[in-house]
Amino acid sequence: MVLAFSLLMTAIAWRWAANQARQVQESEFLMRTTAIDEALQARMTSYEQVLRGAASLFAASDGVTRDEWRTYFRSQQLDKGYPAILALAFARAFSHEELPALKREMHRQGLAGFEVRPPGARPQYVANVYTEPYEGPNPKAIGYDMWQDPIRRETMKRALDMRQPAITPKVILKIDEAGNPVPAFIMYMPAFDRDGRLQGFVLSPVRMPALAADLQAPTTQGVRFAIYDGVEPGESALLHRSAEANGHRPLFSRSEVVSFAGRQWSIEFASEPSLEASEGSRTALFVLAAGVLLSFSLFSLVRGIAIGRQRALALARAMTADLHEKQRFLSDLIEGSSAPIFVKDRDGRLLMVNRRWEEVTGQARQGALGKTNGELFPDEVARAIGEADREVLDSGRACEREMRLPTREGPRSFISLRFPLKNDAGEVTGLCGVITDITERKQHEDAMQRLNRELERRVDERTAELQTAVRELESFSYSVSHDLRAPLRAINGYSQLLEQDYAANLDETARGYLARVRAGSVKMGNLIDDLLGLASVSRQSLHFKPVDLSLLAGEIAAELEAAEPGRRVSWSIAPGVTATCDAGLMRAVLANLLGNAWKYSAGCAEARIAFGVEMADGEPAFFVRDNGVGFDMKFAGKLFGAFQRLHSPAEFPGSGIGLATVARIVQRHGGRVWAQGRPGAGAAFHFSLRSGAVSQDRPQD
Repeated sequence: MVLAFSLLMTAIAWRWAANQARQVQESEFLMRTTAIDEALQARMTSYEQVLRGAASLFAASDGVTRDEWRTYFRSQQLDKGYPAILALAFARAFSHEELPALKREMHRQGLAGFEVRPPGARPQYVANVYTEPYEGPNPKAIGYDMWQDPIRRETMKRALDMRQPAITPKVILKIDEAGNPVPAFIMYMPAFDRDGRLQGFVLSPVRMPALAADLQAPTTQGVRFAIYDGVEPGESALLHRSAEANGHRPLFSRSEVVSFAGRQWSIEFASEPSLEASEGSRTALFVLAAGVLLSFSLFSLVRGIAIGRQRALALARAMTADLHEKQRFLSDLIEGSSAPIFVKDRDGRLLMVNRRWEEVTGQARQGALGKTNGELFPDEVARAIGEADREVLDSGRACEREMRLPTREGPRSFISLRFPLKNDAGEVTGLCGVITDITERKQHEDAMQRLNRELERRVDERTAELQTAVRELESFSYSVSHDLRAPLRAINGYSQLLEQDYAANLDETARGYLARVRAGSVKMGNLIDDLLGLASVSRQSLHFKPVDLSLLAGEIAAELEAAEPGRRVSWSIAPGVTATCDAGLMRAVLANLLGNAWKYSAGCAEARIAFGVEMADGEPAFFVRDNGVGFDMKFAGKLFGAFQRLHSPAEFPGSGIGLATVARIVQRHGGRVWAQGRPGAGAAFHFSLRSGAVSQDRPQD
């Protein structure tokens, strides 16, 4: 009986110890698989943060250069903290029309041989332009258009829709296709400029063997795992599988589905012999072997149980303390935030609010928790908040809105950012919101208004100064005109009397001198008139209306022919040319240009003069063209200055004021004037009018 009892107790004790060992092993297995889960989650979150930081470069800059990209990469020290990341790259989004400009930009940045691969015209490209480190196989990826690859294109579209990082299904990297291909994935993040325009995608390719190796740690030993792309395990979806012990059948196993960057992975865990051969198993075998010695067996059994229990309790306490520490850190972070923060469930009931939320709303959290919008706020405010909440819960995406909320100081404007909270299956279980006060934006607007008022005051002062200067210039012009005309009239009058009264006493030479004096005084009078006309152009008020320039040109041509009926000129005046301008000043422009064409083509046997409109540098430009004497282009800069003439008065009469008047009138119309010519081959004068629309009934012949 004693032996039977002892053997029975030994068997019972051995069985109990084996079960305890199995439980400890299973707990250890679960702990180590959890460590792998957390390590994988931490790595993927870190990869997302790297891409978010890279994308923020584009939002904070007018343009990110290749050198700035290299500087950012080096600052991250990815080779030390993220060894599984193969490279950090940026793929520019552009159209076929933007391709030449991109090539020139890449050439300026040191990539002289940049080309898009595969070749061919496509309406849209997303091609790699930056990659770091720029060594090994990475440079081969420059120029590769990922938008033409269906898998990569769909992933980028998903990232763009969510404005969040997204990863591809299982892929083989292009740089690995010619070597030893291994399973990999690519994480994308859309990058926008400061105006919200899409610039492209920042991305990181990751080889799965390197990622799996990065998950290995002392706390994960004794567990092998396999990762599959999607929720259905299979060889075609296999991303990674740990090496298996020959013929070993695992004692523990489990599987789960996780979600990273909008993609689900299946993970299967299994125990290895090193985990299963624990101290608890050896203790149970020792109890069984020593069962004949009941007292020693019982002593050993009790001692083994106590030790195992202490270890399990110590492990549980450590894990609980770590969890409490993380919860406390998160709670302190939220509670200490300067922005109001709240958390709601799917029914819109408050689950958590921080201290700042209480201060802004004036409501105590004890009375607010568990209540809905309608129970806390007026109907109009509750409806606006409810619409924002429903948008986030239904779409599963973040939402930012400006809304006016009641506070202790009265209604104020806020920017409310809400984002969904999801469980491991990707289901939206609630939302979290952060409210930002905008009393700073209003201050900025007030400051801008003050600056505008100051600018207006300064403009008024400068305008007054300019008007004073114009009046002084007018006074000076009339004074000069009056003071010069009096002696000119005297010279002309006395020389005429001298010629009439004493002509008989003067020889031919003296009469010639006298005629030259009179001609010079007349010419000087004409110069004074031209100068006053040029000055009046600057101060004359402009009256804009639609003007038929073809009709004006025809009238001026008829006047020129009437003045010299003996000349024959072939006129080509385009019909229906109109513009919105000052009619009087525009007649002066055409009179000067057509008059010059008439004058400088006088020596041609078959003179031709044309007027019309044509495109020049993307804008309509009027022209007057002749086949006269022309001019040397090296003197073109002197044409539109006062008294600047390229021909002597003996060859062609004139004061040198006409083209200066043309330039002044065109400038007042917001346009520009220029000329082209060649000695003996005629000249063409062009001018544009920015202030009015230009039209023509039909194309010029």
